[in-house]
Amino acid sequence: MLSTLDKKAVESFLKLCKKEVERKNVLFIKNRKINLNGRILTARQALAEIGIFKEKEI
Repeated sequence: MLSTLDKKAVESFLKLCKKEVERKNVLFIKNRKINLNGRILTARQALAEIGIFKEKEI
């Protein structure tokens, strides 16, 4: 079961993904900086926070 923090991280990540898909920006760039709930992270760090550690899991 996800904790509240994990659930918010997943929801934020999915919202970000939806926004990027709408912009037709679907190329995954590992080191790209993103704003996730007011924190600046790389895409790789954001995925690690929700438990995705390998690109093939995306």
